[in-house]
Amino acid sequence: TMRARSIDSNEMLLSAAPAGESSDFDCGEELQEAEVTNSKVDRTGSAITFSVGGGNNIPSDNNPHKVTIFRDEYPIDWRYLAIPKLVNFAYLQATVTNPAEGVTLLPGEANIFRDNVFLGTTYLENIVPGETFELNLGIEEKLKLERELVERQVDKKFLGDRRVINYAYRLKITNLLQQNTQIDLKEQLPVSRS
Repeated sequence: TMRARSIDSNEMLLSAAPAGESSDFDCGEELQEAEVTNSKVDRTGSAITFSVGGGNNIPSDNNPHKVTIFRDEYPIDWRYLAIPKLVNFAYLQATVTNPAEGVTLLPGEANIFRDNVFLGTTYLENIVPGETFELNLGIEEKLKLERELVERQVDKKFLGDRRVINYAYRLKITNLLQQNTQIDLKEQLPVSRS
């Protein structure tokens, strides 16, 4: 599942973990934990209003303060993507669905965490209920790839004005994830310059 935290006009924190892994929000010392409040979501037509309750006070000390006004979990489809010609590892990608009964996620910067480790930031567009969006969650070091050229064959004869060159590659994938995994492999088709 994907969890969103601290949604305000400037920032949204996202934490993600594949099935079976923890997805808590212990962000380390760099980020200050947002104060948790109870808020009421009011939907009037296409407008959504968050009424923050609980009598919370924001200090007037000229410093930024974060207050959590909304928290939700989103369904995710996980996939691993590998491009062995370019890199010897796979990437973890998530397709996240904002539920049809969810709220619109405003455009802005999102901090991405995986297994309580900060991966980086991404910019999210306006995400309406029912819409899906993709997130890159970094390298999966437990999927190792090797790509080896095993054959290069050049035909001595020309076919019309063309010469045929055959390449054969061997791909070796090592899965250290302790579970069966599907990987999308992308390979470039050769393009002749002449």
